[in-house]
Amino acid sequence: MTLVHAGVGPEPGNFLLVLCFAFGSFVARLLLDRFVYKPLAMKLLSYKAVPMINDEAKWSKIAKCSESMWKLTYYAAVQIWVLSIIKQETWSLDTKEYFKGWPNQELKSSLILFYMCQCGFYVYSIGALVAWETRRKDFSIMMSHHIVTSVLIGFSYITRFFRIGTMILALHDTSDVFLESAKLFKYSEKEMAASLCFGLFAISWFLLRLVYFPFWIIKASSYECVEALSWMENFPTTLYYVFNTMLLTLLVFHTYWWKLIFAMIMKQMSNKGQVGEDIRSGSPRVTSPEKPDFFCVQILKMENEHCCCPDIAMGADFVVHPSFFYVKIKQAPDRFFHFLVSLAECLLPSVSARLVGSPFSICCPGPRTNRTRENLPLLLSSPSRGGAPWDSFVRAPPWGGREMDLVAQGGRRARRRLLVRAVFLLYLMTSAHCLDAERAVSGRRKKKAKHEIKGPIKTLVVLVMENRSFDHMLGWLRTKGGRPDIDGLTGHEYNRLNASDPSSPEVFVSDGAAYVDSDPGHSFQAIREQIFGSEDTAAVPAPMSGFAQQAESMGEGMASTVMRGFAPDAVPVYSALAEEFAVFDRWFASVPASTQPNRFYVHSATSHGATGNVRRDLVHGFPQKTIFDSLDEDGLSFGVYYQNIPAVLFFKSLRKLKHLVKFHSYKLAFKLDAKLGRLPNYVVIEQHYFDVKLSPANDDHPSHDIARGQRLVKEVYQTLRASPQWNETALLITYDEHGGFYDHVPTPVTGVPNPDGIIGPDPFYFKFDRLGVRVPTILISPWIEKRTEKLPKVKSLRPFGPREDKVLSEFQVELIQLASQLNGDHVLNTYPYIGKGMTVRQANRYAEDAVARFLEAGRAALRAGANESAIVTMRPALTSRISGWSSDASAQSI
Repeated sequence: MTLVHAGVGPEPGNFLLVLCFAFGSFVARLLLDRFVYKPLAMKLLSYKAVPMINDEAKWSKIAKCSESMWKLTYYAAVQIWVLSIIKQETWSLDTKEYFKGWPNQELKSSLILFYMCQCGFYVYSIGALVAWETRRKDFSIMMSHHIVTSVLIGFSYITRFFRIGTMILALHDTSDVFLESAKLFKYSEKEMAASLCFGLFAISWFLLRLVYFPFWIIKASSYECVEALSWMENFPTTLYYVFNTMLLTLLVFHTYWWKLIFAMIMKQMSNKGQVGEDIRSGSPRVTSPEKPDFFCVQILKMENEHCCCPDIAMGADFVVHPSFFYVKIKQAPDRFFHFLVSLAECLLPSVSARLVGSPFSICCPGPRTNRTRENLPLLLSSPSRGGAPWDSFVRAPPWGGREMDLVAQGGRRARRRLLVRAVFLLYLMTSAHCLDAERAVSGRRKKKAKHEIKGPIKTLVVLVMENRSFDHMLGWLRTKGGRPDIDGLTGHEYNRLNASDPSSPEVFVSDGAAYVDSDPGHSFQAIREQIFGSEDTAAVPAPMSGFAQQAESMGEGMASTVMRGFAPDAVPVYSALAEEFAVFDRWFASVPASTQPNRFYVHSATSHGATGNVRRDLVHGFPQKTIFDSLDEDGLSFGVYYQNIPAVLFFKSLRKLKHLVKFHSYKLAFKLDAKLGRLPNYVVIEQHYFDVKLSPANDDHPSHDIARGQRLVKEVYQTLRASPQWNETALLITYDEHGGFYDHVPTPVTGVPNPDGIIGPDPFYFKFDRLGVRVPTILISPWIEKRTEKLPKVKSLRPFGPREDKVLSEFQVELIQLASQLNGDHVLNTYPYIGKGMTVRQANRYAEDAVARFLEAGRAALRAGANESAIVTMRPALTSRISGWSSDASAQSI
């Protein structure tokens, strides 16, 4: 066939090439699928040695993977081809040249082939979309896009709009290369590469299809086309309107898909950077449910029923209740149905069962049936262990999807057995003694009468920073910050290196504090020495003389470190806020102890006897009543906006199912809730506690960069100030404890009441009759007389970025122990070693995964109708092991 070119114009005969390319695409796809793509997909997805019978989910994933391989191959090849073509053309970067010389523009053979190839591919794509490829929820939009694109290619070829048509095709194929690459990496579980490609896809889509396409291409076809062709006597207005209508139609499609892409971006952010299963369009018909890597969420509550399974209960009281169970399993969907049937049989005395599959731990009513672990009628076994085989196999989950397809292997007897078990399950789920009818039917709880807040402040936001003293952060405001009314530093304060030796060298305070790459002592014993200079605690007032002595005992030069404070310009946000709002210069830490006891006091006014880290309490949760409980009783709302791991989960009551919905991602929810005016009455903001490159720590804990903490405070303040709730909001910024840094104001040692009469553990038996060291505290509200409009910028004092390979601080180890409880790893023999060998990077990943799994499990249980007062207790997988803590080590809970 002769290709027409060089200004003569296109011939209709060239469209025979479209059919050739369409058929060639079909044959190429068929052969590559059979001999290249599917074998490669099975290898990438590691399914080669796995039985594929009756497993549509795996086959579907392989089909999608091979589909993406085909598209990536085509788009990459065509993109290279078109770039080589337009690279040689002078008109490619000048939109005014697109129509110059029309209709006698030169048409080269390479451009004709490219046009016919693209048109043939989209004709093939229309057929493949109908009969071959996975149908997604944007099927109609995708079909319309392919049709419009095919017509646009043919129309631009016939009307000789070659140049602008070529540029449109070049723009569209670029982003598809990144899209298909992201899909392939996602299918092969290369999350980082998938996230990177998806990011490149989103950026290229936005720039090329939503910026360059409308503001250059459509502009050129709408305006510059008229300028270039207005000299013609017979201007083709019909061609102009038809061509531009199709371009605008494409822009509508681009906008619709950008909405889906943006939703994927938000989902990726909520998944800690992991790309979702389907990019740009989701599947409308789900053939198999999502199966997270946990098996069940536990159930806690009432009626004097106790768990007879110690590996689940961990000493807590449990009651089994079908409506309380929410089960998601990693095994095939039929196991879920079998589990529910076996649970029914377990609870009905006259029924027994033998099932194939992994042994499940069942928590059964104790007193009601007088059963023990040994005489449970439930026996889980498999043919390989001598158990009777399960004679039928359920292909679809009982909660939805297609109808159950029972494949009988043992004849009518197997079907009858399954039917009997299903009837028992139905009876059990509807019986009065096992089902809370009100909760199961309505899913609602009685609303409490909301307490009326009579004052002007309706929302209190609490931000508790980490480990800095008042003099260390705000002390120099007195002499160098224009606040002589504040009880700060004069420059004459000092400590001796030996508090009991009057001739010992003096270490004076200074304003040269900078980045602190060490963590001064702040244990109960260290703080006692800092306050009194010795073990004698009888001095009144407290001399505050042992800071330099205690610090120097930890390392040479540490004394001068703890005696330094920040100049006002080093903490500009605090300096501005202190100038305009209320500064408390008599706010002391509640306990002369480390982080956790003081954080407990913030929300519960007691540490329940804790003066340090007690493993048992951390695992089971602290039982005291909290402000969260009081708010709930009074019908008031609260919310926890966390960035890494919410430390308030050390409180046992906050692990109740009804409270888990009140935990929100700070990055995704705080600004949005503030902007919409829906912040709750009590807001707790938790910082990022682990210093990693992607999200540096912003809690001010040494050795973290305080500039990050300053920026967090600034962000919170500006977010609240822009909220419609600002006029009824107060923001309290404080610190849990002083972190070992010097403060000159004597801590109160008399007249301090013990909040609950509990005495601390040995060896100190602390009576909670004195406070800790003074800490910085600022109260911000429009009801405070002076205001400020804009906070200054913050400069970092740290000369380098986060050190992800550092060992964990004491506080971070405590957070990892909390995470181990949320993850279910607290029952393992290796629990005492969790966190000891971790780096900051590993701890950050472990904590975030644990929180995500815990909250997901709890919320899922709520949606399934579980008792909202139940406390979630996670269990680890039967195969969980923790050793070495390599970068990919993790403990999964089932």
